[in-house]
Amino acid sequence: PDPPLPRRLARLAAALRAPREPRERLLRLARLGERLPPPSTALVVADGTRVSGCTSVVDVLARPSGSGSLRLDGAADSRLARGLVALLVQGLRGERAETLLALDPAQVARAAGLVGALSPSRVNGLGAMIRLMQRQLAEAGVAAEAAAD
Repeated sequence: PDPPLPRRLARLAAALRAPREPRERLLRLARLGERLPPPSTALVVADGTRVSGCTSVVDVLARPSGSGSLRLDGAADSRLARGLVALLVQGLRGERAETLLALDPAQVARAAGLVGALSPSRVNGLGAMIRLMQRQLAEAGVAAEAAAD
């Protein structure tokens, strides 16, 4: 069995997964994206934020705060991609950086009911967003060992 998702991310994923119809899940995902805050200055000026492997233009930025919790930013040019970014930004807000390092992209996609509702390329894009954010934290010196307790 998968380890539990962080509480806020699990709640958002459950809300996305709730409708039986894939179309309704996609509408919920798009609505979630409407609540994504505008990109921060840090996201706009940072290098290495463009997610490769997404069908849309997506930028994400993950960095640890002084207290060790996550500071996340993201932007996307399509409604569904913005929803995926919002799922991560809102679902992981305030979590420890190690939580993101231990996150399994496939588990997030399954938990949110996105497999089968989204095209495989969009599901792969979610994985690419998570992997880039993990790489950004690793480059910032956050150790993955702390996540494996």
